Amino acid sequence: MAAFTKQIHPDAYQGIAVPTGTPDGIIQRLNDAIHVSLNDENLLQQLQNQGAQPLGSSVEDYNQYMRDEVERFGKIIKEAGVQID
Repeated sequence: MAAFTKQIHPDAYQGIAVPTGTPDGIIQRLNDAIHVSLNDENLLQQLQNQGAQPLGSSVEDYNQYMRDEVERFGKIIKEAGVQID
């Protein structure tokens, strides 16, 4: 198991997900509103006080990040032989 724990980074991330089929215009408006919020000094300070490092990204960048994480953890789970009982 120790070999697998080296592949796992104890990071936490948060993002906003929408149902499949949500129109691109709605997704972009939501992303734009999030970016505006992340530029609010009051909110930024509150998040930083909680240890968060707000980044904000494009829809495409976050989608790619999630695909990469699913692939990475999928490999770890497969190599470890994890199964659901």
